[in-house]
Amino acid sequence: MKKIFINYIHTDNGVDHGIAALNKTVIENMPIVFSPTVENNLKVIISNNPGQSFYSFTRFCQYVMYFQYQPGLGITLKFSDFKNDIDLALDEYSTLGGKQWKKEDRDKIMKIFEDIRNNPTELAEFVIKDPVAA
Repeated sequence: MKKIFINYIHTDNGVDHGIAALNKTVIENMPIVFSPTVENNLKVIISNNPGQSFYSFTRFCQYVMYFQYQPGLGITLKFSDFKNDIDLALDEYSTLGGKQWKKEDRDKIMKIFEDIRNNPTELAEFVIKDPVAA
């Protein structure tokens, strides 16, 4: 089983969100969750676009993974476990809509959830490292 290093777990409406907030924890996760090519591309994007924030969503094992870069703050990774439960995913979709998240982002999360549900893969587990308060 793969291990994902996180700094804390936040549970909201039944969804567990493992957060890697410290840069050293994020860096430790990079070769685990990204191929060397993707990892290098992210480094190039960050270095070629100083001062510009960006984010993306992707799948890692049974998690919807959110990658966010913010200048001055660094990179954050969030791994959301919907426990293969469509009701939890739909609740999250509604909650994020109430928080003014873009529809295209909410749709991307749902698409990843459906892929996880329909195409199971190897599981990963959270390992809390260098805990920080939520």
